[in-house]
Amino acid sequence: MKVKQIGLRCFEFSLERRDKEAALTYIETHEAILNRYLLLLAGEYDEAIERDLQRRSLAHIWIKRDHTLFAKPVIEDAPSQPSIDKAPRTLVVRKPVRSGERIETEGDAVFFGRINSGAEVFTRGNCFLFAPLYGLCNAQGETAIVSEAGKGGLFIFRGEVFESGFFDRPKRFFVDNGITFSQDHI
Repeated sequence: MKVKQIGLRCFEFSLERRDKEAALTYIETHEAILNRYLLLLAGEYDEAIERDLQRRSLAHIWIKRDHTLFAKPVIEDAPSQPSIDKAPRTLVVRKPVRSGERIETEGDAVFFGRINSGAEVFTRGNCFLFAPLYGLCNAQGETAIVSEAGKGGLFIFRGEVFESGFFDRPKRFFVDNGITFSQDHI
């Protein structure tokens, strides 16, 4: 099993069939850290791992090796367990946000579909845009990633406005000692 942190709020798990027990042990021993992150699980879908992640209320997505999403079976009877941490959950949006749609969340947000012109996204947590931004996105968290912004796209990070021309390359935004920084994110 290989695990690497690919962003400030995201971990990627590269799973092989033989890694099932190692993955379950890793998740159990690192649950306190992982509960604030989005987990990207690359490899073959495993029902035992899925049940364990649902039981622990960990935000996760199953992806193919080439990082494209795939549909996973829905597990109906996952046992519920009260959450120890009442922090807002991570919102994961896999489809495009259409013109006229408005999404607001108290926690972190991850977008795999484009944010179209006329669409608005407001998050009080961290924000990760892995598809083009043509609408408005306002993030108030400690970090953000914007992969690309098309003509008319407007990104606001902690009150600072960045227009589409700023995004010649993917950008990472973060706060250090109250100062906002941006850097190319490759």
